[in-house]
Amino acid sequence: MRNNNGSVSMYRYFLSYIFIIAFLLMATCKNVLVYYPVPLTSEVVLDIEVVNGSYNKTLPLDLDIYFKDLDDQLQSDYGVSLDDVDRIKLEGAAYTILETDADIVVSGNVNLTYASQSDTLMGLEGVRLEEILDKPQADALYSEGIGLLNQALQEYLSFGGQSKYVDLNTNGSLSESTATNMKFTMKIEFTITTVIKKNHEVFDPLGYK
Repeated sequence: MRNNNGSVSMYRYFLSYIFIIAFLLMATCKNVLVYYPVPLTSEVVLDIEVVNGSYNKTLPLDLDIYFKDLDDQLQSDYGVSLDDVDRIKLEGAAYTILETDADIVVSGNVNLTYASQSDTLMGLEGVRLEEILDKPQADALYSEGIGLLNQALQEYLSFGGQSKYVDLNTNGSLSESTATNMKFTMKIEFTITTVIKKNHEVFDPLGYK
């Protein structure tokens, strides 16, 4: 007749060992607030008409629409929402000439207006449009324009959408050209980093708090 007392004892010992390990693991886990960046892009297309050798085009940007698109992108790509966003910051911008109906050279600026303040975001200096057609131009940004746009984005996020409108303006003139009336299309792409905050449970073997 087999004696199972030894097997039963070993089994009970094994269960106790597993229980102790599981308890220690749970006891040494803690919730930590983790911050991680999420890079995003946004774009604006401007159809610009040159009249008598110069142009001035303003496009109102409704941040309600931008942040709705941002929320959709965060949920679909990362499983988070605007409630998880700690801060948001413009990292860079580039422009692309999509179309031009004449061989022209352009000098001008791209400006932002927000909260009754206007600042330059980027400049175009003696640019021949046909030479850069469909080629993204990563222009050096002006710190004042960066700061103003970051202020608008952060205040919208912080104050629940109270600050809504940003005006994007591009203006300039032609040189080295006999054309005085023509059209071109410019796309401006913004690279924006959204910093997400999330609670994560992490293993802490030393039990530090």
